[in-house]
Amino acid sequence: MAGLDVLALRMSFAGELGWEMHFDAAGAPKLYKALMSAGSEHGMIPAGLMGLLNSLRVEKGFVHYGGEVAPSLTPLEAGLAFACKLKPEQPDFIGKAAILAKRAEGITERLVNVKARAGENMSLWGHEGERLYRDGEPVGLMTTGGYSHTLGCAIGQGFLSGPAKMPVKWIQAGSYEVEVPVQEDGVCHLRRFPVEVSTKCLVDPAFERVLGEGL
Repeated sequence: MAGLDVLALRMSFAGELGWEMHFDAAGAPKLYKALMSAGSEHGMIPAGLMGLLNSLRVEKGFVHYGGEVAPSLTPLEAGLAFACKLKPEQPDFIGKAAILAKRAEGITERLVNVKARAGENMSLWGHEGERLYRDGEPVGLMTTGGYSHTLGCAIGQGFLSGPAKMPVKWIQAGSYEVEVPVQEDGVCHLRRFPVEVSTKCLVDPAFERVLGEGL
């Protein structure tokens, strides 16, 4: 591409039919100019890192190391058990026994996706650790926040704490709020806003766009 050796990987952290391109960093300016030139007639514009990590990624419920994923959690809490070979006949790996033991015990935390009301004057940052409430009681913290241009509202991800195995019915039965700092009349204080909580991603849960369908 543009005279450069490029390894193009058919994957997307943005939840779209996209690619990651790996190449010698010295060729970045040349490749960038070539891509922007070719894409301009299709309306392509630079979106920026925050658009990727705090908007598009969160719309799809993709986890980020240092945000949702940390050494203190197992793939069970983060919703990543599907990526682990946990069946007895499958190969062993470091940590498999611990994950199986945790699954038998029952997790008490679960990653969820959070959606504010459209038009609500609030911002979610996530890394500020905004507190999540269920039926008026504190049950968790936000890990990532941003704005969804697809949905027209603030969105984010966070962990809920609850009963063993964190039943989906228990999560769905609750009424949720998130507590964020707001500034009114020059005074900063905490205010709770109603939000929706889901175990599924907020945009394109069937992953049709990632697979190139329905475009």
